[in-house]
Amino acid sequence: MGFQILMAKALACAERLRLLASRLRAWALVGLTVAGTAANAADNEVLTLREAMAATLAANPELKMYGVRSEALAGLHETVSLVPPLIFNAAVEDALGTGSAQAFKRSEITLSLSQVVELGDQHQRHIDVASQRLVLLQAEQQVSELDLLAEVARRFIAVAAAQERLALRQRAAQLAQDTQVGVNRLVAAAQSPQAEQTRANAALQRALLEEQHASANLAAARINLASLWASQQPSFSSVAAQLFETGAAGDLTALLVKLDANPAIQVFASEERLREAELQAALSERRGDLQWTAGLRHLREVGDSGFVVGMSYPLNSQARATGAIRTANANVREVEGRKQVARNHMQSQLHALHVQLQQAIAEATALQATVLPLLRTALEQTRAVYAAGGYSYAELASAQLEALNAENAMIDVAERVHLLRCEIERLGGAAFTVTTEE
Repeated sequence: MGFQILMAKALACAERLRLLASRLRAWALVGLTVAGTAANAADNEVLTLREAMAATLAANPELKMYGVRSEALAGLHETVSLVPPLIFNAAVEDALGTGSAQAFKRSEITLSLSQVVELGDQHQRHIDVASQRLVLLQAEQQVSELDLLAEVARRFIAVAAAQERLALRQRAAQLAQDTQVGVNRLVAAAQSPQAEQTRANAALQRALLEEQHASANLAAARINLASLWASQQPSFSSVAAQLFETGAAGDLTALLVKLDANPAIQVFASEERLREAELQAALSERRGDLQWTAGLRHLREVGDSGFVVGMSYPLNSQARATGAIRTANANVREVEGRKQVARNHMQSQLHALHVQLQQAIAEATALQATVLPLLRTALEQTRAVYAAGGYSYAELASAQLEALNAENAMIDVAERVHLLRCEIERLGGAAFTVTTEE
């Protein structure tokens, strides 16, 4: 009955993990065909987050190693499922000595079979341990998949932010060029000193260099993302994402409830069942193993044969198993302790991340709704006054710099919002979301 309960719990855990994996894969594969997933993602000019995740699950080298480890554990399970083998024994006694010919005539020849009998439920306990190792590996694979999908989301966000920074630097370069044209006109009309033309030329060159730097950063971010599905030459040119759609922080209580769905917690649950199975296996060793022997013995001197049977049983088996039982008991308690420590750490992480997410969303909202519109208006007003000769170049450059810095800050905070939400969703074992243009 105890074994049946244990196996029922193991199967239930495996089913929960299978369903979680199915949800993750189904979410990542929406809108895609199963065949050629990685190729499709790599060939799309505009890449979505779903396609990036599907390509990673299909082609990431790290995930492929779990198939090898699973095969090894399946072989171990097959081995421990075998019953102890029959052993053939052959013995000749008194075959040599003084007068070898006469001694051989008096020799005794014994042919027998022997086998170890695992008493109690030792055999089944060893099978239980091997089965639980397979379940634990499945749970570890779900953790790796979740962590990998989180990394896909982070790199996808990095590409989206790099795109916006490049677009900002392109606008800055265009603004510097427009400013240079205006300064040249004022200098030609003797309304501004020659030094302002020189400064405007330098500002344009710096803006072009920053644009090139932003372009290189975007190329590197694209390579980092594509490397997750083993591609070093990404053919997609951009990712489909609306970086500035920050959304709401969500309810903290609901997020805390999701912690138990995190595969990392399920790994501890699977490891607990493995350690419990090892404890039961250690307890079963207290009875020792019985070995029987049966066969025929032929006495050549009298030409007679007889049936022989024997049995051996180790003494003091219970005392010899005490150390293994203590170790197994300690392992069970140690896993429970690590599970509690991990859960407490995840709860504190979730609280801190939620506070940071709320602050980041508030900052993004303020920048979008108030700061950026004001600075853009101020920049237009400054440019108009400068064109009329009312402001100096320094005042125009200052207004331009303030507006560009605010837009760059908006990109930074929007990226931070999505990264924080990504980490929160990883802790909750949920699917990762980035608002996409689909």
